[in-house]
Amino acid sequence: MLTEYVLIKQQSLKLIVREADMKFDANFCNVTTNHEIRPGEIYSLSFRMDLYAEAKTFYVKIGIALPTSSGKFESFIQNSVTDVCKYLKRNNSNIMLRLFFNGHFGDKKFPTTCPVKSDVYYIEKFRIKENMLTIRSIQTKILIAVDFCIDLPQKNMHCILNTKFEAEVKDRQKWLQEVEMRRQSNDKI
Repeated sequence: MLTEYVLIKQQSLKLIVREADMKFDANFCNVTTNHEIRPGEIYSLSFRMDLYAEAKTFYVKIGIALPTSSGKFESFIQNSVTDVCKYLKRNNSNIMLRLFFNGHFGDKKFPTTCPVKSDVYYIEKFRIKENMLTIRSIQTKILIAVDFCIDLPQKNMHCILNTKFEAEVKDRQKWLQEVEMRRQSNDKI
C-alpha cells in the first residue's frame, strides 16, 4: 500500500504523491530524507546531503512527464538543466531556483558559492504551504524527476542524486470521498 502524501490543496484540487524513489552515488554523497504529515494536511520534508568532494560545477536537471491515453508516461519537459553556479553569480536568473533558494524554510544550509565545498547541506522541516503553488489543471497523473549533477574531471556530467515522484492531481471532493470509503472499509475489518 502506498502512503499518500498530500502536498497541495488549492481551491478544489489536491496533489498527492503516490510514489517517491531516490538513488544516490555513495562515492560522492550520502542523502537522507524524512517526510512528515501532521493534522490539518500539513506536509513537511527534511533533506540532508553529505557532499564528500568539492564540486566545481553543480546542476539541477528536471523532467516532467504526463500520461498518454495508454497510461504510459511521455515527456512534457525533458531534462531541463540549470547551472546552479551561474545562478549563484546572478541570483535573479532562474525563477525555480529563486523560489527554492529564497524559500521560507525552518532551517537550511545551501551552497552559496562555486566550487561547492565538501560539506553538509540540508533543509529542516520544509513545509509545503497551500498557497505556495497555484494549480490550474485538470485531473491527471504526473511524473517529476529531479537530479543533482556535477561535472567529472573528464568533463562528463554525472548525476550524484536521482529522485522521481509520481503524483496525481485529483478533485478535492472526490479525493475526500475515497479517503472516507477506505476508512469505512478498514473499520469493517
